Amino acid sequence: MQLGFIGTGEITSSIVTGLCSFGATSHSIRLSPRNATVARELSNRFKGISVASSNQDVLDHSETIFIAVRPAAARAVLSELRFGRDRQIAPEPVEARASCNSNREGCATLLNR
Repeated sequence: MQLGFIGTGEITSSIVTGLCSFGATSHSIRLSPRNATVARELSNRFKGISVASSNQDVLDHSETIFIAVRPAAARAVLSELRFGRDRQIAPEPVEARASCNSNREGCATLLNR
């Protein structure tokens, strides 16, 4: 399965580290270039991780996409993406509940192809 992450901060770093540290490395992971330092560190640390050229590249080449950006940046990031008709937003967002509290907009929403 091709996993994609748009946003490469604490949420993405934690999820990717968890997946790769506990044997879920059969997945290929594509990271957005939003935070080049974190993306590079994760791709150097774990096998099967690549850094995409853009957020749209992550969306276009992943089966499951995590949107993991701060709520204040979500609208700008999401408005630049072109979602195909085959994309759906899962009814229950995946989020870092401690960080996001009650504001779910744009905070690690899981999208499925």
